[in-house]
Amino acid sequence: MGATETKCSSSDWTCEALSAKDGIVMVAPTGASQESAPGGLDDVSVKLSSLGVQRPYLPGEKIVITGLLPIEATVKVAKDVSVWICLIPVDKQTNEDRDMKRAVQALDVKWKDVPCDGPVPTDEQLEAVMRALDGQPQPLVLQDKSGAVSGAVLLLWAAKKRHSTAKGANLLAKDMGLKFFTNDFCGPLRDMVVGKLPGDPGEATKKELSGIVFHQLMDPGTCTFTYLIADRASREALLIDAVLEYMYRDLSLIEELGLELKYIVSTHIHADHVTSGGPIRQSFKPGVKTMIAKASGANADIYLEHGDNITLGQAVCLEVRATPGHTNGCLSYVMRPDEGPAMVFTGDALLIR
Repeated sequence: MGATETKCSSSDWTCEALSAKDGIVMVAPTGASQESAPGGLDDVSVKLSSLGVQRPYLPGEKIVITGLLPIEATVKVAKDVSVWICLIPVDKQTNEDRDMKRAVQALDVKWKDVPCDGPVPTDEQLEAVMRALDGQPQPLVLQDKSGAVSGAVLLLWAAKKRHSTAKGANLLAKDMGLKFFTNDFCGPLRDMVVGKLPGDPGEATKKELSGIVFHQLMDPGTCTFTYLIADRASREALLIDAVLEYMYRDLSLIEELGLELKYIVSTHIHADHVTSGGPIRQSFKPGVKTMIAKASGANADIYLEHGDNITLGQAVCLEVRATPGHTNGCLSYVMRPDEGPAMVFTGDALLIR
């Protein structure tokens, strides 16, 4: 979904009714303000939580976890911390990563590279990060490509400090609000955490996988929302409106959750950004298929028309609806989960304020 005409300052993301007739809801900003609140980490044009920045609830600790951030948000976070621990190996850092490092160091914040590579870090890497967490002053930041590795390492560190069992880590993750752990019943990172703690991980880990994996991501430069949707059982996944500049973030999250990317779907041709569909297929995942409206005139592997369906496993089905207006080739995708409300992904056919 796009919201190119407004800034999403200080807004909280909740479900808003879109169509009483269809019973559809969409994720949309409520209480949006044109002026950001002064002071604190929320004083940016887009609320940091929308970019994946988390401040897990850990009494006595002041630790922020995040993935790749735009410079404005990086500076805002860095102003409130003493140390920035980067888990991305130096040889895998991109220009965007190096820009973040320069912005942080310019504020006299200590930058510490502690490589901890996903999707599953080695024991040696985990021990190195835990030593860094024990030995560095707070408040501090843990950062990787998507924030998922940082969340997993922080949870393991906190669980070991509290002598928690694997089952206790489930409860701790919920208290901390860790998205990678509470939103997904499995995945390499989750399995790693519970596997390194004593005891039974509990029913949440052992239950048969079913339902949908859903993550909302954001490009603050264009206010473009990217959606990662997957079927839990088959682990098949798709991206809606993927942005080239955030390709590594999206691929890292998919890998860390143990998913297999099948489709990259566009709602329409975007004038304000380039899709990452072609580069992902050419350089990383040749089996991925790109999808767009036949009426768009754009190149893709699969052309969609009104009435088509896009399916992943047994749980995910997106109904394709033609919604021309913003462009002649605009499509919206309706998803009706077995549990919870239906959702529609509209691109810029409907602008959210």
